Amino acid sequence: IIAATVSFGVAPLLFVQTLYGRALFGSSILIAWPWLSVVALVIVAYYAAYLMAFRAGDGASRTGLAAAIAGIFVVVAFIYVNNMSLMLRVAEFESLTANGTGGWRLNADDRTLVPRFLHILVGAVAVAGAGAALLGWLRRHRDPAFGMWAMRYGSGWTALATFANLFFGSWWLMSLPRDVLMRFVGHDAAATTVLMLGIACALVALMAFAAAARAKDPAPAVRAGLMALPLVLVAMIFTRDQVRESSFALAGLGDAPWIEPQWGPIGIFAVLLVAALATIAWMLSALARGK
Repeated sequence: IIAATVSFGVAPLLFVQTLYGRALFGSSILIAWPWLSVVALVIVAYYAAYLMAFRAGDGASRTGLAAAIAGIFVVVAFIYVNNMSLMLRVAEFESLTANGTGGWRLNADDRTLVPRFLHILVGAVAVAGAGAALLGWLRRHRDPAFGMWAMRYGSGWTALATFANLFFGSWWLMSLPRDVLMRFVGHDAAATTVLMLGIACALVALMAFAAAARAKDPAPAVRAGLMALPLVLVAMIFTRDQVRESSFALAGLGDAPWIEPQWGPIGIFAVLLVAALATIAWMLSALARGK
């Protein structure tokens, strides 16, 4: 899963750099050292995951490694949220660099940072729980005992995290600059509609997974929750895009007049992406064939 996340995360990051490079490169310079440390942190967590997998039966050390891996990825998430929120303050870059750039300028004085970080982090827990519930749903006939346990266990985590995110999401919304917030409370019909649809689907997912966590037969409720949750994610992606576009508009940052394509690196990336997907497909096939 770590390998797949890194592989599938490269393309979106490249597109963000292409679309919003003037803002993202500026914020990346401001937090250069934490931003560069992400590569090293992910490598350490990746190899720690292998080490944990090979320590079968050693409960204490496996638990410690699991906690360390989770902690590293929480730090990575915090660095990412710092950069993605700092780049929205493009109008303040001049004042933020008035005394030079040491590469340690985290976005700590932004009141949206903490609720945004918690909202995204808890949302990741919700999706991970849904993944466990999906695994149980897929194996419910082949291994009924495990299927029932995984569906209830994953649904419980998803319901709990989704409930918490109703609070964290509201906190993040209310912490936005007033001109950005107004788009979501009626000043922009599209932004308001997408946000309301996301909240409605989140409530549906919450009720479905909460019911699955207690149900004698959780499969129908899990299926309903798994249908609603992707709609929540799509709505939240569009909502975050509205926040980004509104922030850039307030800063006077419009579309770049021209982007010079670099077809050589694009071609290399395309080839490597196909190779990475083929490698992942081979690993999954080998895993399925193994004992």
